[in-house]
Amino acid sequence: MSEDATQEADAGAAGGEPRRRVRADAASPLAARHAPAEALTKRLRRFTAFIATKRGLSAALHSGDPACGALPSCFEQRLLPVLGTLLDTAAKAGEIRPDVAPEDLLLATRNLTLPAQDDDNGHTRRMVALLVDGLRYGTAPTPPGRRRHHAPLGKYALHCGYLCRQVASVRVRNDSDQRTRGSTHMSNNAQVSVLGLGEMGRALAAALLAADRPATVWNRTAAKGDELVARGASRADSVEAAVTASPLVIVCLLDHGSVLETLEPVAGQLAGRTVVNLTTGTPAQAEELSAWVTGHGADFLAGGIMAIPTTVATPDAFFLYSGQQRVFDAHREVIEVLGEARYLGADTGLASLYDLALLSGMNLMFEGFHHAVAMATSRPEGTAAGFTGLLVRWLVNMAGVLPAFAAEVDAERESGAEPRLVQTLDLQIAAMANIVDASRAAGVDPAHLELSLAGLRDLLGQGHVVAGAPTAVRRLRLAEPMAGSHVTRTGSRNGTHGNGGGGRG
Repeated sequence: MSEDATQEADAGAAGGEPRRRVRADAASPLAARHAPAEALTKRLRRFTAFIATKRGLSAALHSGDPACGALPSCFEQRLLPVLGTLLDTAAKAGEIRPDVAPEDLLLATRNLTLPAQDDDNGHTRRMVALLVDGLRYGTAPTPPGRRRHHAPLGKYALHCGYLCRQVASVRVRNDSDQRTRGSTHMSNNAQVSVLGLGEMGRALAAALLAADRPATVWNRTAAKGDELVARGASRADSVEAAVTASPLVIVCLLDHGSVLETLEPVAGQLAGRTVVNLTTGTPAQAEELSAWVTGHGADFLAGGIMAIPTTVATPDAFFLYSGQQRVFDAHREVIEVLGEARYLGADTGLASLYDLALLSGMNLMFEGFHHAVAMATSRPEGTAAGFTGLLVRWLVNMAGVLPAFAAEVDAERESGAEPRLVQTLDLQIAAMANIVDASRAAGVDPAHLELSLAGLRDLLGQGHVVAGAPTAVRRLRLAEPMAGSHVTRTGSRNGTHGNGGGGRG
């Protein structure tokens, strides 16, 4: 039993009173350990998992039998305060929409537990993920002092477009007369081909198979597909066989050169198909590949994987896509099997740009972590573990201000608006100088911090008095972007990303 679903013996079992109760007092521990929307997701998943483990409880909740009449109110009394707290926190953080009432969310979640024949709880978990995705639609931070507006969301589902249709499909499935499980899936039994079976490529193919989608797999070293074939995948003995087997071809190889090397011999077979490239590369490379693929009569989507192999097809994974909207829409149901699909726009290079920009933020975070730990452990009583607990808490707190910084960057770009979240340069210079001096005294190389310190002093010398996020972003930009410049990806996902070696080993 999970920590927030503790069972309590109930002496008053007569008259339909529930024998077990779910204690729903875990909002604070969840909120302390996870981001607001993630905490909400975990709470909903634990609730549905608890219902699934108790045979007959789901049926009783939905039966309408007067003998079970106390069950819904029992759950409401215990769960609504927790859901209300988690919703408020997530809405204020701007991670979900602010107009959702806990009563409506509980009702929608309960409907996901409708008893289903041969349901292994996997479908319910996917529906919970879709439910939270729907809550994110139209998100904006709730202004201070403004109460959440409890919009009427309907009796059986939240009215949020795609999500509503998915939740409704659960009811259709259970109201049907012993339909097969396959009929509840999206009506696409169309084959999907995956080129490249490194760690990430294998994870992508496995996610498709887990969702009952026929998959054809290819890798230069065929043995890498053995486990997938054992699970039902079709093995292609050549790239041509893989490409011609499916209308949708997902490519996850080592690099841009390996993609061209793999696809060029089968250029004549691409017409009428869609190529989704999830291989890491630069925006210029994505644009070049798009022109080449579409020039051979195929559609193209550029993608970026924001996951590691073990998180593919979980709520932690999200994938970035750019290219033509109609192509994304046509294949969204399939690619969302892999993880949350974020469409960025028609600019083909945008997914690659965001991918590398996100990785740059990650890399600099790790560099900062290494530097901070080196400083903290420079004395005998300093420990990496003890210090890191404090660092994580501090970084999580500071990350909360990033959306406000981003808004000021955009406002300056769009209208020249002056930022309000600024700090005087003399204070910033004094603080950075202290960090540099303390680093050097601790025997830690401060070279990268000295560059930042020099930049701040340059701004002061140019007559600036204060500086905020827009100033820092402008200072980092080159006067003229280097056309066709090569982005080196150091410290990236590498082996954990799984592109490396895909289709080449």
